[in-house]
Amino acid sequence: MSFVDKDSAIPYYLQLANTLRGQISSGAFDSGELLPSERELCDSYNVSRSTVRQAIQLLREEGLIRKERGVGTRIERRPKIEQDLLGYHNFDLQMLEKGYTASVSVLNHEVLTTPGRVQRLMRLAEGEPVFKVVRLRSVNSEPVFIEKIYMPLARFPDLRVEDFLKTDIFLKHLGSEYSTRLGDAKVFVEPVILDEGERKILEIKDQLAAGLMFERISFDSQGEAVAITKRVFRGDRCRHLLVIKGQ
Repeated sequence: MSFVDKDSAIPYYLQLANTLRGQISSGAFDSGELLPSERELCDSYNVSRSTVRQAIQLLREEGLIRKERGVGTRIERRPKIEQDLLGYHNFDLQMLEKGYTASVSVLNHEVLTTPGRVQRLMRLAEGEPVFKVVRLRSVNSEPVFIEKIYMPLARFPDLRVEDFLKTDIFLKHLGSEYSTRLGDAKVFVEPVILDEGERKILEIKDQLAAGLMFERISFDSQGEAVAITKRVFRGDRCRHLLVIKGQ
């Protein structure tokens, strides 16, 4: 009996991928076990080899399977890294609770003086300098997202790149050095296609890879914007949780 609905508007490969994904998640396959061959999958689900290959490629991009030359396709079953959007401001604290080890490395930094969108969002005067830092955030040594942080130097004149080698700059450094208490934040979320540079940094080999971009505007307790943070997550290894409570 075919598990692929030939009358459905959903592409065959997506239906097959959903079926195999469900079997992997349910434990029908053990981690490290070989997936049935392409021919076996074609016969079992009454689909073409191209459909099977597209489904396998999708599951491989999600980190659920891996190909081994001369052996076949093995079940990987790597869980996606999950972030609670209403959880701690500090990403590392969430990862620590889940038993992961998070780390950060600074890729580059610069001072921006040319008026632009960041300056407008922060309502800065023309020419007022902004300190920009680009960081790579990793979980268990695996690159997960690229982070760009923008902060006004007039408000934080002694900022140094060394301050961003740790992840507690918002929770501790701003409070201890500048007596700044964080207040509300606005977060904008949108899907993106990772560009070549982002794929290289995140160690993604596929030419077409989806991501999710978070732009966060952090305000102090007085309602003044003190930082803008842009995070680009790799879509194949991350998912984000939002719990909506009832009345």
